[in-house]
Amino acid sequence: MMQPELPTAPTVRRALDEVYALPEFTPRSLPGPLQWLSDRWGEVKAWFAGLLARFEVLEATAPLLFWLMIAGLALAALAILAHFARVGQGAWRARERRGRTAQGSTG
Repeated sequence: MMQPELPTAPTVRRALDEVYALPEFTPRSLPGPLQWLSDRWGEVKAWFAGLLARFEVLEATAPLLFWLMIAGLALAALAILAHFARVGQGAWRARERRGRTAQGSTG
């Protein structure tokens, strides 16, 4: 039984170059404004990743400050949720009042 002949390095390189030249493997470029937005979004993500890394360092170096910041963020989140609930309740009540007024004027 004969062993199949192995391809040489240049043959493999040419085959890979042909495959990677196909459209699905070429990098896609966006139109100007979308490329600008994509670049800015990448900068924002990098900034946020750096911020999270500094926040992690803060936990190790100043745990009290870290937990005070966590508590402040949690309170802010609760205040936002309470505000949403209050605004939603006010809108619901206003809707009910409008419904009762409409029923009273048609009867």
